[in-house]
Amino acid sequence: MERKKTMNIYEKLQKARVELQEMGLKKSGYNKFANFDYFELKDFLPKVNEIFLKLKLFSKFDLLENEGILTIINSENTEEKETFTTPKIVVEMKGQNGLQQIGSTHTYLKRYCYYNALEIIINDETEATIDKDKNKEQTKTQKQKNEKTEKERKENAIKAIIDNISNLTDTEQIEVLNGKELIDLDNMNLNELKIIYKKIEEKKKSE
Repeated sequence: MERKKTMNIYEKLQKARVELQEMGLKKSGYNKFANFDYFELKDFLPKVNEIFLKLKLFSKFDLLENEGILTIINSENTEEKETFTTPKIVVEMKGQNGLQQIGSTHTYLKRYCYYNALEIIINDETEATIDKDKNKEQTKTQKQKNEKTEKERKENAIKAIIDNISNLTDTEQIEVLNGKELIDLDNMNLNELKIIYKKIEEKKKSE
């Protein structure tokens, strides 16, 4: 009798990926910061375990000092194994103690290792985070640009006042400056400077 050919680990893993994606799993996780939904372990791991049991695959996750490692072994040929790694980061959440942070880090790395091993789509998640960071950077850049423009406009207004106020009499200068000195111009906002310049122009026209 011809012996039934068994699948190697790569065939089994690919079959597991296809079977999992055909299940149409729903995402229950939600990231408020970047506004996206994501798969939590509970969304896919029970189904993965069922598929692996059927295909005779064994998986184990280890959290090491600098990375998380997911090892998948072909139970029918234990020499066949594949590893998937994710660099370690410390997941810090408000109100968590040290042990809880380790748990969050473990869950995060395990989730991403399975994402990688089973090619679970995470484009929405990645792009949402990138877009969030991009929008944040654009807002920061625009704010800096606005601050620079405001400063330049203020400097131009002060220069215009100084260049034109010398054409007025001492009494008129005191009047338009409302009793203040030219040195006080630096402490005024743009609207105050515009009012002073407008008064200077009115005085010049009335002469």
